[in-house]
Amino acid sequence: MTDHGDLVATIKPQLVGNGLDLAGPCGAFAITKRVAWALRSEGAGLLDKPGGNQCEGYATDIVMYPDGRLVDILGDGGGANSPMWNETGEIRPTSQYRPAINPGDVVGPPVDPPGPKPPDSPDAFMTILLNLDLKFDQLAMKVDALGEQLDALKDQSNANTEKIQTQINQVVKNGEQSLAALLPLLKGGGGLTGIFGKKKS
Repeated sequence: MTDHGDLVATIKPQLVGNGLDLAGPCGAFAITKRVAWALRSEGAGLLDKPGGNQCEGYATDIVMYPDGRLVDILGDGGGANSPMWNETGEIRPTSQYRPAINPGDVVGPPVDPPGPKPPDSPDAFMTILLNLDLKFDQLAMKVDALGEQLDALKDQSNANTEKIQTQINQVVKNGEQSLAALLPLLKGGGGLTGIFGKKKS
């Protein structure tokens, strides 16, 4: 486990500088809950302690981890409040673990919020812009390719339509020629009887 005694040593004078009274159990707990909150990303929390030397139902100078490990962070808690980081070696039931609580102010080193970080420099910002530009170019190429496919389908459809129309025209032309050949026979040969011959008796 990392020794965070330097964090405890940083938070205490900040609270003193802000005029916060660190005397008594709740004075010690003012430091402890801020240390737990600053280390919440690694699972640091508080030890449930409903009776005895406690504040708000928590042990005043103990940081607890989800696996039951305890760390004593203050010597003479509520008195001298000497910053330290002492793993006690004791393992408490995990049912006594409580998540860190937000103290409502900002002390100690800042904790990075979840989610993407903003660019650290103009170069990083330009890299993001170039990546976006590249993605837009790739999207434009896909749109152009789809347009070409649609044009090809349209040309094929027009060709098929023209082919069908040609076939229809040929059928009509053939019908007209056949009819033109039959008309003289119908007029001069006694109609259908003249063409096919008289019916035998």
